[in-house]
Amino acid sequence: MKVLDIIQTSSSNMLRNKSRSFLTIVAIVIGAFTLSLTNATGDGIRSYLERQLGNLGAENSFIITARDTAAEDRSSDLPAKYDPERKRTSQQTAGNGPGGSILMGQKDLTKLQSRKDLVDVRPITNLVVDYVQLGTSDKYTTNVSRAGELNIDLIAGRRVEKASVRPEITLPKSYVEAFKLDSPDQLVGQEVVVQVTNAKGETQLLTASVVGIQEKSLIGSSVTFLSRPAYDQLLTFQQQGLPIATIQQYGGFFAEFDKDLSDAKIDSLIAELKNDGYTANTIKKQSETIFTVVNAVTLVLNGFGIIALLAAGLGIINTLLMSVQERTKEIGLMKALGLGGRTIFTLFSIEAVLLGFWGSLIGILLARGAGELANRVAEKTFLEGIDGLTLLVFPLGSQLMIALGIMVIAFLAGTLPAIRAAKKDPIEALRYE
Repeated sequence: MKVLDIIQTSSSNMLRNKSRSFLTIVAIVIGAFTLSLTNATGDGIRSYLERQLGNLGAENSFIITARDTAAEDRSSDLPAKYDPERKRTSQQTAGNGPGGSILMGQKDLTKLQSRKDLVDVRPITNLVVDYVQLGTSDKYTTNVSRAGELNIDLIAGRRVEKASVRPEITLPKSYVEAFKLDSPDQLVGQEVVVQVTNAKGETQLLTASVVGIQEKSLIGSSVTFLSRPAYDQLLTFQQQGLPIATIQQYGGFFAEFDKDLSDAKIDSLIAELKNDGYTANTIKKQSETIFTVVNAVTLVLNGFGIIALLAAGLGIINTLLMSVQERTKEIGLMKALGLGGRTIFTLFSIEAVLLGFWGSLIGILLARGAGELANRVAEKTFLEGIDGLTLLVFPLGSQLMIALGIMVIAFLAGTLPAIRAAKKDPIEALRYE
């Protein structure tokens, strides 16, 4: 028999007892539906976190802080020993533990900048902006970061060119409404005024061109990004009147490394920095725990779908065993006419696979429909205000893997009845009543 003939025959055999096949497919549909929804939930959350955690920094960037050996050593109840090389912020903690974070200075900056395996080492600074204003609109407060240190998810325009001589700025989309504009595109290309005040009480204004509008993210809805020359200009002005010792105290540094470094090389570099008295974290390392939790929750939820599929597998075995028994004479006749055991095995195996195919297809389609409805409800209820988060996402690759997995399970479930049918003695089968 040709492949097409085998598939057509298996399809006809599957429909002989419609009620039994229907109930078997329903069991598969439940499993496919459950697996699709649980995976879609995991994919939706994972996709959102991947975009949002990207806002915390470039993939090839370190956030370097001073290594706090006193905080690492929790084995003693004694207070931490004083280290003249490491000064702390004024933040206090309860008990005997050290208070505040450790400050670093120009010596640390020079030391890190001298390393050949780190490039573009720069202090994490805090530019305090009084306000940002568009034309004669109201003035709004904002938090400012230097372009290039953080990635941003844009809904209009482009990212700031880090080294642009002409001041460029991106604004969160909340400022579109604040400036009484109808769409993000209307704000792109406009010029806004930014004001800062220094320690002497003097103010300076800077006019910057809006080049992009940011999607709301986990880092907040009021962070703006300035091109580096403009940022440095305002920071230098703001630091006027402050003691040099205060200016050259840093809570941490941004540093970049080679994008082509392997995980082992990155781990080795982190270990070297640790030995030098620093703690270095990458975004990948920081986000691994979050994704591990998401994957674990998804796996647990998938367990319910797998249980349903195991029940469906038993249904397939029962359906095909009954089918083999009912078609015993037919199997004997096929063998008497020269049909080999391998072909008969294939007929029953494909019948099982077809049960899995239709069950998975219907289950996935129902899940997608339910997912669309759930997304609309979620956007208007408990996810309102969380921009960019789609609760249920159905990637084609994930759905195909679910369908393929279910068909494999169906094939394995149909193996026992198929083997039994293939091994039937034709003479005994023809005598069967």
